[in-house]
Amino acid sequence: MNRWFATMSLALALAAGGCTSAPGASGPGDSGLGAGGDGGRVALDAALDGTTGAGDTTPPAFAGVQSATAIDETHIALAWSPATDRMTPQGMISYRVYVGTAPGGEAFTQPMLTTPAGATGSLLQGMLGGTTYYFVVRAVDAAGNEDSNTVEKSAATPDTSSPIFAGVQTVTATGATTLLVTWNPAVDTGCPSSAITYDVYCTTTSGGEDFATPTVTTAAGALQAAVSGLTAGQRYYVVVRSNAARTRSTRRRRSSPASRRRRPRAPRSSSRGPPRRTASIHRSTSSTTSSSRRRPARRTSRTRATPRPAVPRASR
Repeated sequence: MNRWFATMSLALALAAGGCTSAPGASGPGDSGLGAGGDGGRVALDAALDGTTGAGDTTPPAFAGVQSATAIDETHIALAWSPATDRMTPQGMISYRVYVGTAPGGEAFTQPMLTTPAGATGSLLQGMLGGTTYYFVVRAVDAAGNEDSNTVEKSAATPDTSSPIFAGVQTVTATGATTLLVTWNPAVDTGCPSSAITYDVYCTTTSGGEDFATPTVTTAAGALQAAVSGLTAGQRYYVVVRSNAARTRSTRRRRSSPASRRRRPRAPRSSSRGPPRRTASIHRSTSSTTSSSRRRPARRTSRTRATPRPAVPRASR
């Protein structure tokens, strides 16, 4: 009786430990689960199908983003090595990308995007030209655990496009020697309209603007300019060009006040390359009032009256 009881106890103990095998199985050593029996099988199944067992609170081990490269004005490529996790396979780990425009300026409560599972890089689009971006990438396992690394990489997008600008809109003589020039604001992908300056060019001949030396350079965000010191009775032609703040320093300008406002002079050849790709409109005006202009004489044509044919009188 005691021997039978001991045999049953051993069988029950082996079954509880996961060491028994079903009929036709190879034996306990072929299960590959190790200690823990069915608990180990649940953990393995969870890793294979992307789910996790209860109590998984450990985030993945991740070294963070490794590189950030600007492709063009609107695209930046990020790359990293895959993370590892105790419960989730690498192919099931996703990544959250955080972005800021200053070092340490990432908001970790709102990622820019979450990659598909298993990604080892991301191509970001919709960036602004001429802007430096800072990135932190964090790994997320199937249970939603996110690592807390703060590895940061930065990339600066180039600024290769000129502002979109429709050019001068109106030119009005406000005095015998003064013109008022107006325009609508320009738009630039990497510079707000309030930071864009404008160059006003005046000349006495159509197409004779000297684009190396503006007649007037406005303050940032200005939408009009007054050009003074002109010659009364002279007709002037005006061109306005936008000038984004980032590219302004690339143009050669004289620092003396006279270079900002001066009388138009005869055009001279410029040693600079092709002008910036901005739209411009020529408009002309005279600094004198309209009453002083001479109207052309009206031409009138006179027609001679055709004589009436004589009507014969009836004979009596």
